[in-house]
Amino acid sequence: PDGATLQSLTVDGATQILPQQRDQVRIPLHPGTVQAEVVWQQAGEPAAVTTTPTLHLKHPVANVNLELHMPADRWLLFTGGPQIGPAVLFWGLLVVVILAAAALGRVGGTPLKSWHWILLGSAMLATETIAGALFVVGWFHLMAKRATMNIDMRRDYFNLMQIGLALLSLLAVATLLGSIPAGLLSRPDMQIVGNGSGGQVLRWYQDFSGPDLPAGWVMSVPMWVYRVTMLAWSLWLATAMLHWLRWAWGCYSSGGLWRRKLVTASSAGEDIAVAAVEAQPGKKEDPDAGGQRP
Repeated sequence: PDGATLQSLTVDGATQILPQQRDQVRIPLHPGTVQAEVVWQQAGEPAAVTTTPTLHLKHPVANVNLELHMPADRWLLFTGGPQIGPAVLFWGLLVVVILAAAALGRVGGTPLKSWHWILLGSAMLATETIAGALFVVGWFHLMAKRATMNIDMRRDYFNLMQIGLALLSLLAVATLLGSIPAGLLSRPDMQIVGNGSGGQVLRWYQDFSGPDLPAGWVMSVPMWVYRVTMLAWSLWLATAMLHWLRWAWGCYSSGGLWRRKLVTASSAGEDIAVAAVEAQPGKKEDPDAGGQRP
């Protein structure tokens, strides 16, 4: 490639003498399988779009494998290249999240609007907490149902329901709070799959190629962009949770928090009569009944 410096040339484990003309490399071949390794160094700063080196061979080749290692300080957004290679599933899942958020915003019953659901779902999708996001959605709708449900039920059933909702509320709050350090400290999960690829290593394969080898490309931004984005999201989530928890407490305490057992006291076979004497004004009781007046 242009601007590259040849470092070493190895054929079947044997180091070869580097040619004087460094922009072209001649590899000695013999009948059978030949394993050649060409190492070169190419200077350059990380760019928004990075491609694998373009190489020109004299003849068509088969079974071309490309491998690109992503730096740890880059946030991968998109990728492309030969047909058999990595795919970024995050954006397809984000479309599903947006559609689901729009539907949840229209359902109502909770203090969250559609854009609340979009922010909540997209960030939790990037932090590998999809199951946690589904659990939080269910918890919000359970609390909304609790505020409107008919609580005319037995005391045991009511108290059992309150205990279950309290435990689910603790889990939901822990899930929301746990997504904050997950977003600030971990790497984003862009759901990269295909041909053995992952977040750090991208692999492409092409069964046949002409003299010009295919190239893979990656679009990325510095990792600090992701960190700043997640910091803003964390501050928004902490503020929004104060409002959501007040709403959840109102739903939880609707119709009472707990029902105590009623205690009734009765005397065994005895009737207790309580007599009340009401004194009428203007009348006095004679202390000496049957006595004579002086």
